[in-house]
This record gives sequence, structure tokens and C-alpha cells, in this order.
Amino acid sequence: MKTSALRTLLRLTAFALAALAHLAGAAPDERSPYVANGCYQCHGYVGQGGAGARLARTAYSFEAFAALVRRPANEMPAYAPQVLDDRELRSIYNYLRSLPEPPRVAIR
Repeated sequence: MKTSALRTLLRLTAFALAALAHLAGAAPDERSPYVANGCYQCHGYVGQGGAGARLARTAYSFEAFAALVRRPANEMPAYAPQVLDDRELRSIYNYLRSLPEPPRVAIR
């Protein structure tokens, strides 16, 4: 295995371990709406991304994040306040901001 590939593998492993440790200690009331509303299905359990964008450590302000959730510009469904109230949305935002920064992976 090439040295750079090994380094990338080690970084991803370290991130996964940190994320799992965080999940074990995350406040359930902040993580619960993220899971209950299905965010994890596209964005991953720790906001790492997948079918949807990576959200861990989002740089958006709460107001910008809320606008994207309420009126997304892509195939993500819109979450009206009747479905996801502002308190739950704030909990999701706080949860995502509390996650460890995922490692940068070089794509060649």
C-alpha cells in the first residue's frame, strides 16, 4: 500500500473513531431530531455526507442553515415548520456544529 493511501486510511479511521466517541456522548436531545427526521439517510449519522452534502461542522450561520432546510435548492425535500419546528432545527444545527471536523481526503 502506498504511503499516501495508508495515511488517508489512518486519517479516516481516526475520524470514524472520534465520530463514534462523539455519538456515544452527544446530547440525545440534539441528535434525536437529526435521526428522527431522516437526515442521516442522505447526510450520514455523523454528517459525513453521502447522497447528500457533508454537514459536519457546517460553516453556515443558523439563519442560512435554516433557510437551506426550509427552501433547499436541490432534490432535498423542504422541511416546513409544521414538520420540523425551529427548536428541533436548532438542535440539529447544534449537533452538526458539535461534530469533529472530518479529515480532508485528496482525490486524484
